[in-house]
Amino acid sequence: MWQYEPDRFEFKEVGTKGRFYTPDFRILFPDGHFEYHEIKGWDYPSGKLARRRFRQYYPEYKLVVIDKNWFDDARLRGVDKFIPYWENSTGHINIKLEEDRDGYNL
Repeated sequence: MWQYEPDRFEFKEVGTKGRFYTPDFRILFPDGHFEYHEIKGWDYPSGKLARRRFRQYYPEYKLVVIDKNWFDDARLRGVDKFIPYWENSTGHINIKLEEDRDGYNL
């Protein structure tokens, strides 16, 4: 299960600028543990600073950053072909899913 921006974290020792951070998603796993995921298209110095502070102030929480490196790796491994509406490097979008031999969509 996932939730979009459910938690906001405060860095109390920091001035008013950059005092709060809200990760994009909280992902809850079947075993009950959760982690935060941050999706980055473009990254900015303020975002990098906020994530660095988050890791410093809240080391008990795992933060996964899904960025250009993650997307490039997914493309190299061919994962993009299994995700509908994934925009590829030519600007085309995967719309139609192929049926596998058991009749399930991939």
